[in-house]
Amino acid sequence: MSCCTLQVLQNVLNHSNKISLCIPESQHQKASQKSETNGSTSPGSDISTDSKLTPPESQSPLHWLADLAEQKAREEKKENKDCPLGKHSKEEQDQDSSESLNCMTSTPLSQNSEQGSTLRDLLTTTAGKLRLGSTDAGIAFAPVYSTGTANSKGGRTMPNILDDIIASVVENKIPPNRTPKINVKSEGKDEPKDDRKFTTDDCSILYSDVPHSWICDKHVLWLRDHKNCNNWKLFRDCWKQGKPALVSGVHKKLNASLWKADLISSDFGDLKADILNCKDSITSSGSVKEFWDGFEEVSKRQKIKNGESVVLKLKDMPSGEDFKTMMPARYEDLLKSLPLPEYCNPEGKYNLASYLPGFFVRPDLGPRLCSAYGVTAAKDHDIGTTNLHIEVSDVVNILVSVAIAKGNGVLSKSGVLKKFEEEDLDDLLRKRLKDSSELPGALWHIYAGKDAEKIREFLQKIAKEQGLDVLPEHDPIRDQSWYINKKLRQRLLEEYGVKTCTLIQFLGDAIVLPAGALHQVQNFHSCIQVTEDFVSPEHLVQSFHLTQELRLSKEEINYDDKLQVKNILYHAVKEMVRALKTHEHETEDMEEN
Repeated sequence: MSCCTLQVLQNVLNHSNKISLCIPESQHQKASQKSETNGSTSPGSDISTDSKLTPPESQSPLHWLADLAEQKAREEKKENKDCPLGKHSKEEQDQDSSESLNCMTSTPLSQNSEQGSTLRDLLTTTAGKLRLGSTDAGIAFAPVYSTGTANSKGGRTMPNILDDIIASVVENKIPPNRTPKINVKSEGKDEPKDDRKFTTDDCSILYSDVPHSWICDKHVLWLRDHKNCNNWKLFRDCWKQGKPALVSGVHKKLNASLWKADLISSDFGDLKADILNCKDSITSSGSVKEFWDGFEEVSKRQKIKNGESVVLKLKDMPSGEDFKTMMPARYEDLLKSLPLPEYCNPEGKYNLASYLPGFFVRPDLGPRLCSAYGVTAAKDHDIGTTNLHIEVSDVVNILVSVAIAKGNGVLSKSGVLKKFEEEDLDDLLRKRLKDSSELPGALWHIYAGKDAEKIREFLQKIAKEQGLDVLPEHDPIRDQSWYINKKLRQRLLEEYGVKTCTLIQFLGDAIVLPAGALHQVQNFHSCIQVTEDFVSPEHLVQSFHLTQELRLSKEEINYDDKLQVKNILYHAVKEMVRALKTHEHETEDMEEN
């Protein structure tokens, strides 16, 4: 338990420190003045602003942890002024440390040049001052280790409070005479050089017991055995680099009958729901039964004036707690079948959202049922059943059911395979298409988060070419208003150098995407997919930046409130500290006995 706890805590601290980049002095002073005007806020609250912050200028969730440490320093300094030196008892100091850890109040940013404007600055400017047994009230952190006593067998004990852990990490890594200034330009260049980049060649050596392959020019990890208990270890190494993953065969663990369209229709056919027309992106309220009636029978689908069948989508119905309440059997079936449960399960040890206390209103991370018709019966095959969009959190999408519709105008099986083969596919995917035991359902196009600005610029350019209004407040990615067809994907590559990663999702395939990744989906056959969001330590930084961008857009839902990134971070670290303290006490008891 302690090993896992230390690993998770290290991931949280290492990846979260990347959030904080140095704020220019003038902006820092403005932020301090504004903070003093508005008063203090809690670690989970948001301070609204009229100007859009770019990620390097955004406050990180670790600011709230830094504020706790700064507050403790100020309290100690005040006490030292009010009381004679040495009058504080050890019990009072321990109580102050405990209260500062659990305190939910954040203080305004300090203008003191000694204290950094970010947590990393704060740590580096105080690391050199840390001494064993130091009680200097000006230091933001308590002593790193307690000295040995007559009762203790060693000279040092395991860090027992949050301050000790953070300070020990910094004290071990940063020389006392260095207080590096962090800026946007140097951030990427100053990455530790000893952190050797993980290559696909390492896999055959380190993970020979995990059946896997690499697809899409080695950009996507394919885990071939969904039951292998070591999948998460290989996944973690590729996940650190922001690579998507595919896990096949998940349907073999599911109860297939529960996910059939006719059974879902009989259970919930009497309900009304929002149904999306995938061609014009218009949502209207409709009968759930009518939607499911046309799922496998093209003749029962809605038609437009020219007699063409409409491609409909029943989105996120049900979702979250509604899913658990309305579909308890399916919920349990899904939970026991989730791939990479260490990450994807709501209670997974690497899912930071699992550390939110029970009394919190949990963010809606799913699961969500997403069902849509295939495009094979439509005349227009450039329709996306899920338009291009960006993921704010990590997500896993499982194709739990594929139905081949019957009726006039539907492509034959060979015709569907031909459409798939027209795509720019990996050789391994082409081989899967020829396997009669595999049932292809949906076509995916995935883009790296680093290409988001290029794609945004490209879509705005295309919109202007088509005579569409390009309003500055509208974001073509955030609005989910585009499906990039084959012709546009080729132009995107030629004009902007952006490559498309093309995947085919077969029945039972789980596609796992990191926060910040962009993707679009086109169902060839009628498909039922289930999605589950999670928050991993590796991509907490990206989730925070994305929620800040969405929060500052007046037209958007407050995704920061929904995902609760700051609360997740705060309580994840707090739980790690609690586990370490428990382990320390258990170790001491064992030594005494």
